[in-house]
Amino acid sequence: MASPDPELSSAKRIVLALTVATVFFGRQIASWSSPGNRYLYHWQRSDAFYLIAAVVIVSLALVAMAEVLRRLGGRRATLALRLAFLLVVGQLAVSFVLLPNAEQPLASAGVASLAVAGMGLIGFMRAEPLVTRVAVRTCLVFAPLPLILFVQMLSWRSWRECGAGSVGPAPEPSARSVFILVFDEWSMERSWAGNQFLPQLARLRGLAERSFVYSNAHAPASETYKSIPRMLYQESGLVLVNDGTADWRVGGRTVRAEMRPNLFRSAGSRDYRTALVGWYLPYAGLVGDDLDFCRAYPQVVKRRGAARLWDLLWANLQFLPDPASQALWRAQFAGAFSDNWFALEGLIEAEALQVARTSPPNTLAFFHFPVPHAPFIFNPDGSYRGAFPGHRMEGTVADQHRHFQYLDTVLGRFLDTLRSSGKLDSALVVVTSDHSWKLDPNPEARALERVRWVPLLIKWPGQDSPVSVSGEFCLMSIGRIIDAAIGDRAPVERARTLLDSLANASEGDKCRDF
Repeated sequence: MASPDPELSSAKRIVLALTVATVFFGRQIASWSSPGNRYLYHWQRSDAFYLIAAVVIVSLALVAMAEVLRRLGGRRATLALRLAFLLVVGQLAVSFVLLPNAEQPLASAGVASLAVAGMGLIGFMRAEPLVTRVAVRTCLVFAPLPLILFVQMLSWRSWRECGAGSVGPAPEPSARSVFILVFDEWSMERSWAGNQFLPQLARLRGLAERSFVYSNAHAPASETYKSIPRMLYQESGLVLVNDGTADWRVGGRTVRAEMRPNLFRSAGSRDYRTALVGWYLPYAGLVGDDLDFCRAYPQVVKRRGAARLWDLLWANLQFLPDPASQALWRAQFAGAFSDNWFALEGLIEAEALQVARTSPPNTLAFFHFPVPHAPFIFNPDGSYRGAFPGHRMEGTVADQHRHFQYLDTVLGRFLDTLRSSGKLDSALVVVTSDHSWKLDPNPEARALERVRWVPLLIKWPGQDSPVSVSGEFCLMSIGRIIDAAIGDRAPVERARTLLDSLANASEGDKCRDF
């Protein structure tokens, strides 16, 4: 395939193979040229090396296959080699010339692929030597492309990685720990009935019996990439993604995100240790040195070595337009992503429990859990139910309730760990979500106002009875609650006055989406 013309020199065969392999990965490489995609992937220089290695390995495989066919000799082997080359080049042409949009509908992509294959076959049968020479020369014209793209990929800056720190050192025995648990895409509307949580959510109900329970709390946005940064910075800004860095824009001002005051910096100024465990966003690049301990994962967990190379090759199928590649991609995607989702939740829960178990009392820890977010692959006990059917974000109310039960299981294990380590009674525990279920089967529940309606429980240090809060509350007021708990060390009675003052329409206005 890489050497359709037996008269080409070995060097030209290698160049031809490398060019074809680079174009084969072209749309995947193009997707990484977006700073936003690299932001959500937590891009590292090692990712560029892996992608380059995948291109080189594919090119070597093409050279090897072509050499085998060439050594077989004979007219049939030569024709088979040239036909295969033309078909590959034709499909790549479909990708970049006829269908440059990676979101092109599958039907039109398949039709275009079949049309090009048909025209190529007709041309091959009528004027095979000419068609082959034109294709070879066209590919050789693009010979500089691999070097250009490799240099470009290596020039992309890495996102700051979480350090290998710890939540030590010396504890402050009298300090009040702060644990903030954010469960992604948790619907208040679907988990709340009769002014309390659903009966099957026993651990949530148990925590509610010793917490301030909000029935009208709102996240600061309807999407994670907006909502969580606003919770961390406690203001209505927006992350502006650059090449390996992020800015924070609030009002008319733009500053480096790492320089902006945040929950962790405020706690650190009181000699607190800070920790974050989460997924989706590259948190170290947002809050920088204000974290003593950090573990952050992209949506797709990055494997290493040969497994990572295989992941890159397999993922490339989604960018190819031919029906065979698309069918293979669809057949494998659900199982692969479901396995990844199961592993991701396990990683984050394990890290969260470790922090809960080993952190000193003077700790503020923030946890961002994937559950109950789709795909709906978990049983209530956290066991694997199986790959999702259909679209990975879609599900029924029953699916959502099943994930609520798993959320309840995760919360229960976390609370049990705090209790066994002697931290639960004296800790401030905040349990909430970054937004509600965006694809609720009820279209009315998808309105922005209802998507921002989230559960919120705040267990105050020493609290042993429930308090219902019906006023409107914005999660961008959490910082003031933390300050009262660890700075003023307010008792439960005074905390109730503060929390009531923060639950009103004026405070709620801060959480209006924009």
